[in-house]
Amino acid sequence: MKKTNLLFVLFLFFVAGCMNSENIQKVNNASILNDDKLLHLEKRINELEKMQMEFQSLSKSDSTDNNDVYDQLEIRLLQVEHIINHIPELEVKLGYIEESQSHQSKNSIRVQLIEMLDDNNSPNNYRIEKKGYIDIALSNDVLIYTLDGLNSEKVLVEELQSKINEYHRLFTFHIVDEKAILITEKYLP
Repeated sequence: MKKTNLLFVLFLFFVAGCMNSENIQKVNNASILNDDKLLHLEKRINELEKMQMEFQSLSKSDSTDNNDVYDQLEIRLLQVEHIINHIPELEVKLGYIEESQSHQSKNSIRVQLIEMLDDNNSPNNYRIEKKGYIDIALSNDVLIYTLDGLNSEKVLVEELQSKINEYHRLFTFHIVDEKAILITEKYLP
């Protein structure tokens, strides 16, 4: 009986040892598979990083080219604006629209004029000094632009009152023959 028990215990150790070697073999095989997967993933990550670097370099060069174009465009626009603002018949005023009015298909606006003065002691290096009020008639083909963030959007005369009700917007008025032909919201930082 003792021999049988001893043989049985030895048999259990043998079986357990075989099972452990099978498990170890499975773990080793899984480890090899995982290593292969990790190597494949590492190669793929390296490829993606390389592609990202190439894209960034292309993007930087494209953005540099675009910046040059935009800088030249801005210079040209400033030149044109300077010339237009010096046409004798053109008045350029700055102010806040207090209200828009419509009488017998004639549109006008009530404006509080302002002057922007250089002031190094102010946060944005300018200060706004309020002047008097004037009424400005609108040309039949007036163009009105307000800002949506930094982008300009065209506004119809009928929509102007709702736009000025949203918040106190500063506008530049281009006036010819006592009628506004162009009204643009001015960005204030």
